[in-house]
Amino acid sequence: MEKISIVVPVYNTKRELLERCVNSLVNQTYNNVEIILVDDGSTLDIKELCDNYEKKYSNIIVVHKSNGGLSSARNAGQDQATGRWLMFVDSDDWIDCNTCEELISLTTRNHDKFYLIVFGFVNHFGNKFLNCFFDVDSTCCVSNKNYFLVKTALSYPSLLSSSYWKVFDLSFLKTHCLRHNETVRQGSEDLEFMIRFLTKVDSIVIFRKRFYHYSMNPDSITNSFNLNNAYAVQSCFIEIKKTLVNLNNAEIMEMYYVRAWYALCASLVSGFMNPSNGIKFKEKKKLAIEYMSTDFSKSVIKNVNFGLIGIYRRVVFLFVKYNFYMPIYIIAFLRGLQKRRL
Repeated sequence: MEKISIVVPVYNTKRELLERCVNSLVNQTYNNVEIILVDDGSTLDIKELCDNYEKKYSNIIVVHKSNGGLSSARNAGQDQATGRWLMFVDSDDWIDCNTCEELISLTTRNHDKFYLIVFGFVNHFGNKFLNCFFDVDSTCCVSNKNYFLVKTALSYPSLLSSSYWKVFDLSFLKTHCLRHNETVRQGSEDLEFMIRFLTKVDSIVIFRKRFYHYSMNPDSITNSFNLNNAYAVQSCFIEIKKTLVNLNNAEIMEMYYVRAWYALCASLVSGFMNPSNGIKFKEKKKLAIEYMSTDFSKSVIKNVNFGLIGIYRRVVFLFVKYNFYMPIYIIAFLRGLQKRRL
């Protein structure tokens, strides 16, 4: 029986959410599962909860470390993993109890060599949810000819831009020294990792079934404003560019600048101009102008193909170009109302 190692980064997760996550893992119908809880500098009560799980379940390993961010925690877990396959699960998410059994069954039925299985997920918004998966038959192998998978990851939105709802071949990761980039603590670190991974593979397997449950938490780091995190987004895309320029592909670079603008736009609307961040408008504008004045931002504005940007982001682009930030603030306010209605 091939072992699946599941890495769960934990940083001060709410107790009830962590319990839901771990319960979904220990109750897998497949028996050969290794669960690695990486305590990334949590408070004492969360540390103790993790230790109690380790005492109670023989297949749980706990790693305690000082806070180093998501990438650091994932790498610490990957270093401990001994399975044939590796999966990452966020500590406030969960998976169906038959996930590992179905995935292992897929690997035994498929005799081709592959290094990644991508499956679907359910995006939970409070009491509402959205099913997300590739529009393919039950199972299919997708070629990376002409870097098709890299282009797919760069498109928005993309199921290939995240490390979640996937299972990786651990030996392949080790052979190619593929780890999450710890110099980027928050931003688009998932996309940066997946881009590097997808440049190394000839094909992947896509499984239409939905196993992963992603919880949209308004208090999470991806939904709250932090100035350092905003600049980390730029750092992520600078790292991504280092990988992509080596491919010498004009179409990919065009897609890169579009995706980079989408990231900058999200930082402006959901971050700097967010009415809920507690910053007065005058200061918001000052910080936003500084953010859009970096060499990276100016490069994106200069190189992005305006015709490939969606209408909403075109509007923001024009307001930034002509230094009109009050309309962006109004857009942020309206989007906030929209999210609260979800």
